Amino acid sequence: EKVYSKDVEISCQIDQKEFYSYETALVKCKIKNIGNTVLKNLNVCFESECSKTNLGIVQENNFNYTVEKPVAGIQESIFKVKNIDVSKAEYIEYTVLDKPEIKINEIEAPNEVEYIDQFKISFLLSKESNSIPENVEVTLFQNNFEKTWTVKEFPEDRKFVINLLGKNLKKNVNEFNIVVKYEDGNGKSYETQENFFINLTNVTLIQNVLLVFNQFVLFVDGLV
Repeated sequence: EKVYSKDVEISCQIDQKEFYSYETALVKCKIKNIGNTVLKNLNVCFESECSKTNLGIVQENNFNYTVEKPVAGIQESIFKVKNIDVSKAEYIEYTVLDKPEIKINEIEAPNEVEYIDQFKISFLLSKESNSIPENVEVTLFQNNFEKTWTVKEFPEDRKFVINLLGKNLKKNVNEFNIVVKYEDGNGKSYETQENFFINLTNVTLIQNVLLVFNQFVLFVDGLV
């Protein structure tokens, strides 16, 4: 007497085990009838996306699904095949990365300085994302002054301290700009910036002439 068996084999693969929240991944699933009778009215579901199919003896069917997850972290999707006779499930694990983010915090600078002063400015770059920003370029701009730092990877917060001279400023209000450019693992570019002001006060007539000369020297140095 022939014994009838009803069984189904399932398998799934995802094309990216790790991807950013703005990306999508492709999941390919395969089901195969490994019994010796036709499987009818199979309910095939990937998460909430479902379809019905029949599966002949040793027949295979392939299913493709798009994974799009805006929430970062370790995620899991479920692929299920079920009817009144069989029930199988496979769990697909993957990691969704958030977009890299750097913030400029704790800017410390004097409100006023004089021509003869030496002073410091500092700021903290904070890593605000779980994913690691890459190819980071930090630039401080002020008049004809420009200083740049480059960091290949930015796994943790970092403080920057710069020594400056009052004689390299211009009379009255000086605007400073901090510009941070960086990328994610795909080479996608991001940028953030902040500014602050320092006032050069009590400038004498002679110092005023020297300031013009100093700014010219800084400008020429910047061209070299």
